[in-house]
Amino acid sequence: MRVYAGINYLTNTTERQLEGVVGTNYSITVSQGDPVEASLTALYGNETPNASITPSSFETEPEPLIFHQGQMNIGGTNQTLMEEAELEISPNARFQRGWNQHPQEAVLGGVETSLTMSKVITGTDLRAEAYGGSGGPQTQVNGPTANLSLQTPGTSGLTFNVTDFAKPSEYGWTNFIDAENDAMEDVTFTAGHIEATASSSESSAL
Repeated sequence: MRVYAGINYLTNTTERQLEGVVGTNYSITVSQGDPVEASLTALYGNETPNASITPSSFETEPEPLIFHQGQMNIGGTNQTLMEEAELEISPNARFQRGWNQHPQEAVLGGVETSLTMSKVITGTDLRAEAYGGSGGPQTQVNGPTANLSLQTPGTSGLTFNVTDFAKPSEYGWTNFIDAENDAMEDVTFTAGHIEATASSSESSAL
């Protein structure tokens, strides 16, 4: 893809036209008290400077997704009292250059996906997922499905359906001997297949 990054400063206008942009890391973070944040890290193969802003029109900025309209579901169980969650996708893309100054192709590396969550301890279902059973550590750990859905106060929303979980990779407690704070459990899942669906008042599926 191409990215046009332009700015009007005091005496002039400049724009950086980034060409051959390839995403290397994408994350979406839901944190109590903050708007939902999406982040993209990318490589680009070449750059052209421009003296004017290229896009002739701009999309209307959508309403921000709000943390208190979100919902996390793990293995069919809705997770209550969520504090924070982050979904991260790292394609680990790289350029192929040959003997050229600028890259000629881009390829995916080892794709890594993870889902990290932190919540007030309200039960034992997440610990059982991490151990492979309610009776403590087992010889095999199953991989549950997950659903992370986010909503504006209006009608726009974003849903991530995660299937083929590889396994929970980390599990731990924090604040469990702190009388001034809630006892929390933190879990990191290595995710498999991810499907994202966006909806708005203009279109039910984007």
